[in-house]
Amino acid sequence: ITSFASDGDVRQQLTTDDTSIDDAIAGLQAGGLTSISGGLASGLATLGSSAVRDGAEKVLIVLTDGEQTVEGDEVAAATAVKDSGTLLFAVGFGGVSEATLEAMASSPSSTFALKAADLGALISHFQSGSLFCKLVTEHTAAPTAAAPTAPAPTTSASPTSASPTSASPTTGAPTTASPTTASPTATPCQSAFDALSPLS
Repeated sequence: ITSFASDGDVRQQLTTDDTSIDDAIAGLQAGGLTSISGGLASGLATLGSSAVRDGAEKVLIVLTDGEQTVEGDEVAAATAVKDSGTLLFAVGFGGVSEATLEAMASSPSSTFALKAADLGALISHFQSGSLFCKLVTEHTAAPTAAAPTAPAPTTSASPTSASPTSASPTTGAPTTASPTTASPTATPCQSAFDALSPLS
């Protein structure tokens, strides 16, 4: 978690502790200056720490309600983030322009940039289980271990055991949530934006 006003300030290093993340967000206060470039530089620095999981894809989300107001170039800072191999999601509301968000975001900007009218609208968007949140959490999900390879059979498969990987007609689509059992648990992305509610 990195805030930015006159410069960037790291509030919380990488962690899996939700309480620490929520506390860092709760401690944020709006200021009169906006150094998006400073925030991006500070955020990128945290991704170079030893806390980064081996093999993890690096993802950074920048959230701003306005344009750069101090010395610095936010688009150049964003380019440095992307050149490091980090995916950059650019999220904004209020006074920031869509052009700025699109220039900062990874390509395609139609996927990695998002503009809302105000913070309330932005929070509602993420609470709705948006595709944007799904993209963020998919990119940050821990890699799954490969399934062990079964030894090759020494005899040909029986006609009655064909297609062992096909879903049974009575148990089809095991990964689709039932309408009556949909999980109420928010994604990490949704939870982070829920924590912003007191700031709106």
